[in-house]
Amino acid sequence: METLRTIAKTLTQNYRNNRAVFQILAVGLVVRLAIAMLWFAPGFDEAYYYLYTINPAWSYFDHPPLVALTTAFGIWASGGEVSALSIRFGSVLLYTVTLFALYKAGRHLFSHRVGVIALLMGSLAPIFTIAFGIMTLPDGPLMLFWTLALWLAVVEFFPKDNDDYKPTSRLAWIGLLVGLATCGKYHGFFLGAGLVGFCLTSKRHRSALFSPWILAALGLFCLAISPVIIWNAQHEWASIAFQAERGAQSKGFKLSKLLDVGLVQSLYLFPTIGLPLWFASLGALVQQLLRPLTTETIWLKRRLVLWLSAPVFLLFTFIGGYRPVLPTWSMPGLFIATILLAEWSATWPRKAVGRWLGTSAIAVATILAIALSTSPSAPCKSLAKRRCLAA
Repeated sequence: METLRTIAKTLTQNYRNNRAVFQILAVGLVVRLAIAMLWFAPGFDEAYYYLYTINPAWSYFDHPPLVALTTAFGIWASGGEVSALSIRFGSVLLYTVTLFALYKAGRHLFSHRVGVIALLMGSLAPIFTIAFGIMTLPDGPLMLFWTLALWLAVVEFFPKDNDDYKPTSRLAWIGLLVGLATCGKYHGFFLGAGLVGFCLTSKRHRSALFSPWILAALGLFCLAISPVIIWNAQHEWASIAFQAERGAQSKGFKLSKLLDVGLVQSLYLFPTIGLPLWFASLGALVQQLLRPLTTETIWLKRRLVLWLSAPVFLLFTFIGGYRPVLPTWSMPGLFIATILLAEWSATWPRKAVGRWLGTSAIAVATILAIALSTSPSAPCKSLAKRRCLAA
């Protein structure tokens, strides 16, 4: 009984200390559930991923297999009903965990306030909410395991009140999370490469690459991606070849196209979030390039965030200079980079931060409400009866 009282007391204390965090997560969950169920009809991609659930395989031509599981979860939980909500239910739930992991990473790296601001940005930016938190897309499981890997890496590389680093068993679990992220979307390879890049460029953390735990990490990573490897080996590596060709240059590079891509990304993020996010991210990157040999902890923390974000949003924005790209391709990097903007904005006066995020919230809510209320497909409740999967 004493143990149960201790657990209950600990949980109660944690809730009190993080009440605002849980309230933000709860409100976001309710809003996303309502949008998924009532107003936002499934699109072609979601219809396609629903077909994954009725054609199970180790992997698929254009994506790894986890999107099939997240799509199928809601259908299974609802007793086999195929509806707008059921195919999205897994994504809606996963994004709540993703946001919590983002908060925990920001808090451990910098402060509670930084974590909360990053959480609010992740909850407000329309493309994050819709692509990661409502629609059933490969980005949902990708971002879940990406942010969990970030959180665990932050705890591993920057233990509280201790500047000394010694590799621990967490490295093995990070390897597993990187593998699971890759089973969500091939972007996961950037996550693994970013972690290696950080260790190579941080003398303090270079020992991780020579630790016995790195072998365990590689083993768990290979185990996690084995379904993808098996499927590709059976199909002449068609999926990996297809994804590689999508990044190949097809037309001449134009700076104007690159700038257009960056502008469109800012619009999808919402300008009051997207433009400052680009400014903070590029500013932090330039500072790191100017001080590559620094060993100060605060700089290394920013370096870790940059290694897990900048390669993605820079590469896919650059690719946009010579071929069409989807907005979601660069968003995993920009999602993680919200921590950099949160750290910067945490130095502003509280009233200024409140006005910025409050105004953004009102504007985003108003625009979404108008867009959803005028949608010809709302409300949509049954994909089977209303043929929404083919709409």
